[in-house]
Amino acid sequence: MWEAVPVSRWLGRGARAKTFVFLLVSFFLVFLVFQYGVDEPINNSKTIQEWGKMVETSDKANSDKANLDKANLDKANSDKETVESGDGDGGEDESDKPSMNAFRSRLGFTSPCVEDDDEVDEFLSPVPSGTASEHVWRYSAKGLYWNKCDETFKKFEKYKKTLVLPPPSIKKEIKRVCKILKAKGRHTLCRIFEKTFPNTLETAVTMLHDGTAFVITGDIPLMWLRDSAAQVNPYIPLAKDDPYLQIIIEGVIRRDIKWIKMDPYGSSFRMFLDFDHAGKEELTDWDYRCGRTAYVAQHDYEMDSLTYFIKLSYDYWKSTGISAIFDEDWREAIVAILDTWDIEQNHNSKSQYTYPTLLKDKGSTTCDNKLLWVGMRPSDDSCKYHFLIPANMMAVTSLRQLNEIFTSFFPEDEIIYRTSKMADEVEQAIKEHAIFEHEGKEIYAYEVDGCGNKNMMDDANIPSLLSIPYIGFKPSYDPNGKIEKATRNWILSKSNPYFFSNSQFEGIGSPHTPGSNVWHLAIIMRALTSNDPVEINKQISMLERSVQTVESNSGSFLMHESFSIQNPNKFTRHWFSWANSLFAEMILKKLDVIEVQKPASHLAKSVYLVCLCVLMVFAGKKVVMGKKKLMVQTV
Repeated sequence: MWEAVPVSRWLGRGARAKTFVFLLVSFFLVFLVFQYGVDEPINNSKTIQEWGKMVETSDKANSDKANLDKANLDKANSDKETVESGDGDGGEDESDKPSMNAFRSRLGFTSPCVEDDDEVDEFLSPVPSGTASEHVWRYSAKGLYWNKCDETFKKFEKYKKTLVLPPPSIKKEIKRVCKILKAKGRHTLCRIFEKTFPNTLETAVTMLHDGTAFVITGDIPLMWLRDSAAQVNPYIPLAKDDPYLQIIIEGVIRRDIKWIKMDPYGSSFRMFLDFDHAGKEELTDWDYRCGRTAYVAQHDYEMDSLTYFIKLSYDYWKSTGISAIFDEDWREAIVAILDTWDIEQNHNSKSQYTYPTLLKDKGSTTCDNKLLWVGMRPSDDSCKYHFLIPANMMAVTSLRQLNEIFTSFFPEDEIIYRTSKMADEVEQAIKEHAIFEHEGKEIYAYEVDGCGNKNMMDDANIPSLLSIPYIGFKPSYDPNGKIEKATRNWILSKSNPYFFSNSQFEGIGSPHTPGSNVWHLAIIMRALTSNDPVEINKQISMLERSVQTVESNSGSFLMHESFSIQNPNKFTRHWFSWANSLFAEMILKKLDVIEVQKPASHLAKSVYLVCLCVLMVFAGKKVVMGKKKLMVQTV
């Protein structure tokens, strides 16, 4: 016999009721897991003394470009060439990776407080036999280490023994930011920030005994002037109250001073010749042609390398109020920069610079016009036309920053006049030679030759036209940014040959990477330079989706160089520290406008609805579908 009875009576008050309550709670817990996930704890602390991080080396680094010859010159455009990851696992066998301890054991540490630089051994390792006399200087280590026991070095000595990477202030900031992100339901963003924000400190920084910091770019164990400055940039706001971050950032500035004084045309550097542990013992003829030394890894002139050094110095001073970095050595580095720019502002009449990957070693024809000549783009690719406009824009900003610094601390210095004059000249030259009309609106070209030719595009690497607000270029001839805004609209459209899009992703790529790959740097920069919450959140969602797709395989929750918009599991460079730092910087600056994420999981919704229905039944209601009552068999 079947009859309709209340479900509460059927369950009774015994074991069956308890079982039902248990199932109900279980369903609810499942819902919470699907909705919010499980956060991974952060436990990545390393002291300097215990540093054991592995330095991952890329396929490119293991085939040092110094071994290339004329036959494969077309493959030699950059040591920083991309590394295709295949399935996105982005790694080598751990046993093949040299340890950071092995790296540090080869640095040839010297006394940090010698009174005279001449007391430092000029050659830290023997000059290879058979080296021609005109090339012996390339092995000299003179000027490699900091040699002043000043207040900045004494601060390093005071704190180095208790320095932990990352410092406690970084962990505190991660906790603060993640609390806000989690309150907005952005648990994946929190996890990405947990990984990216400390990444440079955890994996790329080595504090040397002379108080300087050697910062590798990621999967290529070289120090780029541009990258290293950008990598530590998001830590500047915390440095005012943190002496540990101060010694790290000051260490980067001082290491860059040494590099610039060694070679202002250089872009990347190393502490010893065999930087990738491939067994290299001597420089080759190709190295000689490229202008390399045992310590200058890349002599490919990228002007933005110098502007990033100035930006780091200026931003650090403005944020912390610390001016001790502006000493005589810093001034000498600035003089080397200005002397180089004076030559390259008159490239055809003054410059002796050559590089074998440039057209006929000298580059394409240019007509001098007060713009600054540039050899290579920030992607390490050769310029098509050698007046690279974004780099010139950043130079104008840097010159005005130098003018402010020297006016504040060296009011009688002739550099005040030099920087003011050059800034005005370059800005005027941009106005006269880099602006063109497109569909009735004025926009900037990416490159010009000064002879009438232009290259209309934008590249993901920074400085770029997209990054104009970020690099601080605010010309007097465009006070409202009308030209910049029109340019932005142009480069974020199909008119830009390196803008790629589909239904899931869109962004700017680069001729440096395959096909329709877009760069994380460009997506991040679009968010950083926007004031539109909708546009900002769209970029953040794309970054989140791209990393989630890839990380289903690798689990690192880090940025990459570029990824295919068709399949984000196809990406270049599994370890690209600059992109990680820029992402963290973007999160910190746009935290207030990141939108709350509503529940989106269909499974979570289904579980929630089931729990709701069962709860209604358990309360004594009868389940009705149509007008039929739930029937159970009575005993």
